[in-house]
Amino acid sequence: MKILILSDGFPPNHIGGAEIIAFNLAKDLKEKGHEIFIITTTQKKNQEIEKEYFGLKIYQIYSNYHERWRAYLSLYNPQTISYIEKIIKEIRPDVIHAHNIHKYISYHSLRISKKYSKSVFLTVHDVMLFHYGKLVEFVNQNDLSVPKNFNYKIRPWQQIKRFKKRYNPFRNIIIKHYLKYIDKIFAVSHTLKDALNQNNKKM
Repeated sequence: MKILILSDGFPPNHIGGAEIIAFNLAKDLKEKGHEIFIITTTQKKNQEIEKEYFGLKIYQIYSNYHERWRAYLSLYNPQTISYIEKIIKEIRPDVIHAHNIHKYISYHSLRISKKYSKSVFLTVHDVMLFHYGKLVEFVNQNDLSVPKNFNYKIRPWQQIKRFKKRYNPFRNIIIKHYLKYIDKIFAVSHTLKDALNQNNKKM
């Protein structure tokens, strides 16, 4: 099969947890005989290239913007979307597997993916489907343990209070719309799955 992986970052330029998971998955699928393609991003214009890495065909697209626009450009990023559609249309992959796309690749890529491929999957590595950053909440200052049944529900007023002018009231609604183009969502942990379910991102 032709399998395309979407990830904002990818080794060797980015080596975070989500990037390593996407890389290891790509290598394993390559070893099983599949044809693997990667669309990722770079924040340096001179690094916008097509290359091979461990036998993986990588399309590295340039995109960079100020963090204040993330709640908007993470939905539809004009810096990347036309290039992404051009690449996907050319490859015509059987399967597209998205990982972290919530900054530069943008959620609109899911709609494009469904248009040109048979199946679209999303692996969720964090809470960005419903929140703007990390969830850091503790029971009290002296107890840093998380209880077995924790309330991960995030209310709009909590986000407004924390993120102020960066809050986009339509962000989560639009993300929910884009999730309709996905055949299956995977969470990297049971805790993350619980958090997604509590915030109406049914797993």
